[in-house]
Amino acid sequence: MLGNLFNLKHLTTDSDDEHKDVQQANPAQPAQEPPPPFPPPQVAASDNLVGSSMQPNQRQDLSVMSHLDSRTSQALNQAQQEAKKIKQALIEPEQLLIGLAFDSDIFQLLAKFSVDVAKLSQELQSKEQTGTF
Repeated sequence: MLGNLFNLKHLTTDSDDEHKDVQQANPAQPAQEPPPPFPPPQVAASDNLVGSSMQPNQRQDLSVMSHLDSRTSQALNQAQQEAKKIKQALIEPEQLLIGLAFDSDIFQLLAKFSVDVAKLSQELQSKEQTGTF
């Protein structure tokens, strides 16, 4: 369908403004396809990769927490401690916000937007309901 599209040049003559299709100097050469924009992904043959090649017992030992960076893990640990403190089985968004407030960068960001983090934390903790866990 597009076989000859890239072998043609459009020329404009000064005498008349018609476009003429002219073959390139080497029409006998086949059109070369450009290289792909991204190289194909190379898959390493390793037993430690997550995927279908991983043994089920190895996959079972992996935790979702193992893929998080240290700051995220600390925020989740703080949220988990807050949930345990009020005897809840699950971490609620309020506990996540409290856990995030313990991160210094997030604390500074909230303070930059004039949020009183101490007051916010107190309000969240006052509205928490004690669970049975």
